[in-house]
Amino acid sequence: MLGVLLGVAGFCALVLWNLPAPYNPFAPLELSHEPTFATPLKQRWIAGDPAACRAVMEKEAAREGGISYAHDAIISKQEGCGALHALRLLQGKLNYGGGVRLACPAMISLLLWERHEVMPAAQEILSSPVKRVLHYGTYSCRNVNNAEEGRRSKHASAAAIDVAGFQLEDGRRITVLEDWGKETPEGEFLARIHEGACGLFGGVLGPDYNDKHKDHFHFELSGWGYCR
Repeated sequence: MLGVLLGVAGFCALVLWNLPAPYNPFAPLELSHEPTFATPLKQRWIAGDPAACRAVMEKEAAREGGISYAHDAIISKQEGCGALHALRLLQGKLNYGGGVRLACPAMISLLLWERHEVMPAAQEILSSPVKRVLHYGTYSCRNVNNAEEGRRSKHASAAAIDVAGFQLEDGRRITVLEDWGKETPEGEFLARIHEGACGLFGGVLGPDYNDKHKDHFHFELSGWGYCR
């Protein structure tokens, strides 16, 4: 019996060893790899390992035409706020107009989303590259829905971003407020990237959730695993 178990274990190890890196849950996460079933597992691991998360960013920054970022720890005296391992995005594949400060794991999710969801969908559906992502910010020391009491928003730990729309290279402007739910290329594009975000962030909220989100998508790292 022991021999059979060892044989099975050896076979499984051999299979894992020969899996392509994007499909191997034990291979390091790389932003250039197309997301697979193994990507969420890798994201969970680096979420608990700041050094591993930084290594992913450093490897991408070292690539020709890669990203540029700076370490930007957010220190707060208010309970439940701040992010010791936060980063500031200086240059990604897309332009955000500044203001993107996120905890390292959330930054990884954002960069995966822009590269593997937004950019391909824009080219395929809209026939134009995205020039700029329009957003309402990332870090904010506040409670959920800006309530005076209650639990802290994921924005308070720099683990969330609110995306309002996009400016295309051809001059078009697409917004969640004006284009969500429409049977147009713009509406199809928004639906595609909203769904794509659900596989890369733990929590995704949009206009179909409630009126407070009628003009933006809320993306956050969360253990709840919701997509609305």
